[in-house]
Amino acid sequence: MKILDKDADGYVLGPKSMVLIGPPGCGKTTAALNSWLLPGISDAGPDAILGCSFTKAAAGEMRQKLAKASGIGYRDTRNTVRTIHSESLRLLRANGHPGVVYDEKAKKEKKTTSKIEDDDPEDYGRDAMGTPCKALRDESRRIWRIVRHKYPDDLGQPIDRLISREAGRAKFSIQDMAAEVRAYEGEKRQLGHIDFEDMLILALDVPSPDRALLVIDEAQDLSPLQLRVTGHWAERTDRLVWIGDPDQGIYTFSGADGDFLKQKIRAGSEVRRLAQGYRCPAPVRNLARNLIVQGDDREDADYLAAEHGGRVVFLDRPEDGARLGAASDGTVFFLSRTGKGLAGYARMLAESGVPFLQERGGSSPLRETSLANAIIALHYLLQKRDVPVESAIHLLNLLKYRDGWYAARGDMGKAKEELKRMAKNGRKTIDYYDLSEMGLRVNKLVGGTDDVSIALDRMKLADPDGFLLRIYQRSGVSGLIERPKITLTTIHSSKGREADTVILDRNCPFPSRKEIGSGREGWNGELRVLYVGITRTKRDLCMIRAESEEQDMGELLGMDESSACE
Repeated sequence: MKILDKDADGYVLGPKSMVLIGPPGCGKTTAALNSWLLPGISDAGPDAILGCSFTKAAAGEMRQKLAKASGIGYRDTRNTVRTIHSESLRLLRANGHPGVVYDEKAKKEKKTTSKIEDDDPEDYGRDAMGTPCKALRDESRRIWRIVRHKYPDDLGQPIDRLISREAGRAKFSIQDMAAEVRAYEGEKRQLGHIDFEDMLILALDVPSPDRALLVIDEAQDLSPLQLRVTGHWAERTDRLVWIGDPDQGIYTFSGADGDFLKQKIRAGSEVRRLAQGYRCPAPVRNLARNLIVQGDDREDADYLAAEHGGRVVFLDRPEDGARLGAASDGTVFFLSRTGKGLAGYARMLAESGVPFLQERGGSSPLRETSLANAIIALHYLLQKRDVPVESAIHLLNLLKYRDGWYAARGDMGKAKEELKRMAKNGRKTIDYYDLSEMGLRVNKLVGGTDDVSIALDRMKLADPDGFLLRIYQRSGVSGLIERPKITLTTIHSSKGREADTVILDRNCPFPSRKEIGSGREGWNGELRVLYVGITRTKRDLCMIRAESEEQDMGELLGMDESSACE
């Protein structure tokens, strides 16, 4: 593969169709901007250009960089850079389709307004099943999503036949799942709604606008349905650029076509690669490369490590990883193969009073925004300083449930309404003396009378472990209001993102190599997942060994730790 030359290969002089391979951290978004999007906008205007991806994160990053580089306002870039779904929905609506997205809440509201005699008696039986009913619904819809993504040419076949293609490990019978899918499709028709797969299917029948340039990012993770849609758009496009990296294709489990980019390369497409890394330092890059080259059926695209320093650390105990992450400078990712693998780290960080966000497998104490705001209000009141209006409202919410409040403290209801009006009108803070005049009796509160005790008791009921108070004691108010530097998420959810330090737990949900998946693709898929996790770091990587070799993802995949030192 030739290395990309942004001038010779770009929008003005380059071929009409091209594939760009971008290894981790090699600046593929920047390359797309400098080589195609910015020259295309300059030549044909922003409305004749479309850059798209299947993820909001990738499209959002591209929009931000485009706005900064071009001087176009961020909001004004939304017609130039979109997700494939949002562009499909835009085209549907522009061609007269109402494009109302299916919403479970809307279904429930419609249900409550219908007459009893119109209800299906079976609905009550399904509702009475409780959790099993929800599990059947979720599993059926998950498989139905995959089926529509993988087999867009066969959607005219009976639902049970389509479901059977992906129901190998399902917990429910094909008949039950097919019945759930039919009921789901019926609900959508009754409401006049569409879901995310419908957007793409219907977009195939909508004329594509003429474009000067179409750039498709993260192409390695597109499903056959998404490829059909983007191929439909490409028919009326002057220049077409596919951007991706086959080594980072990790969504085959949800229907992605992991072979698409490799097939385009082998079919003789014009292919370029990025060769200079800007994210991963040499120890991390070496470890990642020595892992991924073990895979079969690859199209190799080597790249140089970033020039800055970094390190790879191997630890045996999760608690050591938690301490390392808490003490690290800059942003930190705790990554696991599944959400369940993050629970222990969340507990350890919370017990230490370390602020963090948890995106998968649980919830961070900082999600309790009402309690956090009440603590903030108390902090400022006890210091006789101005109190954020929103925080004061949450403190009143916490106090109002005291015994006899409605009779003895009715004036606080008026205070809450006044505070809400202030917030609506843009008022940010309120003087604590003003709060006193509004009926909060702030002097008693500041003096440490029973209102403080009541507030703290309510916090203990809602947060019995005292995690929010520990965060406050460790980091002060900033720990409650600033975005935490630590994020707990899965490897899949970290795709397209980066952090200064990555703590990667190697516990694997599969007990043996055999159960990773049938054939070599399951094996290669897990290699790519670990490869993506390793390459999220900009500086330091900490690998936490699993408790047993049988469940250690690194051991299962033949990771040689000495390769990190090469």
